[in-house]
Order: sequence, then C-alpha cells, then structure tokens
Amino acid sequence: MIRKALLILLLCCLTGPVATSRGVVANERREVAITFDDLPVASMLQDDPSWKEITRKLLRTITTNKLPVVAFVNENPTACLC
Repeated sequence: MIRKALLILLLCCLTGPVATSRGVVANERREVAITFDDLPVASMLQDDPSWKEITRKLLRTITTNKLPVVAFVNENPTACLC
C-alpha cells in the first residue's frame, strides 16, 4: 500500500516538467492531494504488528517531508466492539 502511494507521488513529481513544457507557468504554485480510504490499515480485526510498522513508516515520511495532513475515521454505528 505504501509502495503504491509512493509510486503515485513519484509519478506526480515526474510529470511536472511535462506540464511546464506545455505552457504552464514554471513558477506557478501547484498542489497535489493524496488520500487514503479508511487509513492504511483500518480494521475491526485484531491488531497486527505489521500494521504498526506501516503506520510508523507513513508517519515518518509525512513528518520528514513536513506534509500537511488531515485524518479522520467514520464510526460504523452498527459495529459492536464487545
């Protein structure tokens, strides 16, 4: 999942020069938003050690690159976490 997100981010970065060559002003500010549906490892099942590692790596990447982040989880009203 993280590899896929990083690949998408890389492809976005690589297409920047192509957009510039097609008439977009070089110093024009552009932004890209990346979303994760249900966060990387949201589940009602038991916690898995690999989930913590995935989350740590994702947060490290976000923090290192000082990326703005908004995250939320929608509660499932029919779920019972008994």
